[in-house]
Amino acid sequence: MGLTALHHAAGNSEEESVKLLLEQNADPNAETEDGITPLLGAMAAGSLRCVQLLVNAGARANVSVRGATPLHIAAFTGSPEMIKTLLEAGADPNEGDVEGLKPVQVAASMGNREAVTLLFPVTSRIQGMPEWSVDGLIKHTKAQQKARIESNKPKGNRSLCWIHATVQALADAKACREVRPDWYREGAALRLVLKFEDAETSKW
Repeated sequence: MGLTALHHAAGNSEEESVKLLLEQNADPNAETEDGITPLLGAMAAGSLRCVQLLVNAGARANVSVRGATPLHIAAFTGSPEMIKTLLEAGADPNEGDVEGLKPVQVAASMGNREAVTLLFPVTSRIQGMPEWSVDGLIKHTKAQQKARIESNKPKGNRSLCWIHATVQALADAKACREVRPDWYREGAALRLVLKFEDAETSKW
């Protein structure tokens, strides 16, 4: 299936259009060939209201694309309200990504303390974690991440790169417009990817 009107609306933060389409029984779980749903598009757009409308209409909170769920993406960006909304919608905080990392570990690796604090109480204890606390998790995760990067820099941030790739894929889905599609696709992808690249540059 290609992009639906709901994909377009959600991926462009068009709240009223999303609301209207859902009232007309648009499928909140429609998937593109790449597995992108309107909810993932709304996550890429950073639209809390669209996310809320979609989950209230029955959008599945545990879908994944390129190994990352909406909760992994929210943990990566550090959005407290997104995290709360997804958890209330039944998102699984113990779901692992391509490397087995849970959303709380993604948040910790990005230094998103508020996100870690929200996810920690609902996450099952992670094996091999010497100190099971918010501070202990952040400290241990950052130390592990740094050690991996120093020992094998090209592969050290593979998990975060998967999140990066996911956001890029979502940007491509978001970018399909009638007017100047190439320009918009490039601009949308750049805006979404910059957060990741800035974070990587500042941390290492």
